[in-house]
Amino acid sequence: MAFASVGPLGALLGRMGLSYILQPEEVAAPFSLCALPGASGTRFQSAPQAGRPRQAQNQPSSWQARPCAQARPAWRERQQQARPAVRQQQAVPQRPACQPPQQTQQAQQIQERPAAWRLGGQDHRQRTVAPPIPFTRTAPETWPGPWQNLHARMKTAWLCWTYWELGEDLCGTADPGRRQVLGQLISSLRRPAGTSTFWPPALPAEEGTGQSGLVPSRDLFWSGVRELGVRMIVAMGFRASIAIGLPQEEVRPLHWEIRNGVIVCTTWDFFRIAEQPSRLGDIVTFLNTTIRQLRL
Repeated sequence: MAFASVGPLGALLGRMGLSYILQPEEVAAPFSLCALPGASGTRFQSAPQAGRPRQAQNQPSSWQARPCAQARPAWRERQQQARPAVRQQQAVPQRPACQPPQQTQQAQQIQERPAAWRLGGQDHRQRTVAPPIPFTRTAPETWPGPWQNLHARMKTAWLCWTYWELGEDLCGTADPGRRQVLGQLISSLRRPAGTSTFWPPALPAEEGTGQSGLVPSRDLFWSGVRELGVRMIVAMGFRASIAIGLPQEEVRPLHWEIRNGVIVCTTWDFFRIAEQPSRLGDIVTFLNTTIRQLRL
């Protein structure tokens, strides 16, 4: 057994404090610290220092007498011994289990909504992309004369109001009651000027055609909606909703769905609003909520 010097390959270990390696077999004299120069096989004995007695051979050297690392207490153990044995932990106040404020407020709003808003267990906020309504789009220059004249008077806007009697109000004498209710609805929404436009589902019959009253035209209605740049339609009443192509079994108040890429909202007509004036406020709340949720 001999002590060998760590060569250049052990430079990394030398940086970590390793200087010698203990080998189980004899090492050549040039590399051994236990042989004297020029005397192979002769054990090296260090000379005693001045004023210091020679240690006995059977007496363990200073490095052998040192306790091993395992016998020493670990650093963490020494730190724990230095700390107090008992440490009082501060009591952290716990929050009482409760529903988040946002969820509580949302649940309260749902409970306060009118029953007509929740039909069939579904909330009116559910976004429904319904099948498109079939129609033939035509250019304004191919429309009948009354429709062309009305289109020239209308302005482009993203919100369109329509009801069955709108053709009479635009092309004849407007009804004061309908005009007042419609004005209250538009002003209550508090939207900027130029937000609303009007487009009827039917116009009075032309002379010489053999027809009377209001004549609906689904093609001309949806063609006009496209020309006016409408993104949301408010169809007031059952008859107007059927005239623009909504299925009869799906028409109900305070409901909206997407048809032909346009949001169609259905509400009560003027007669039902006159029966129960509180419905006017319900319509305003419904439209404001829908516009806000859809970020229009």
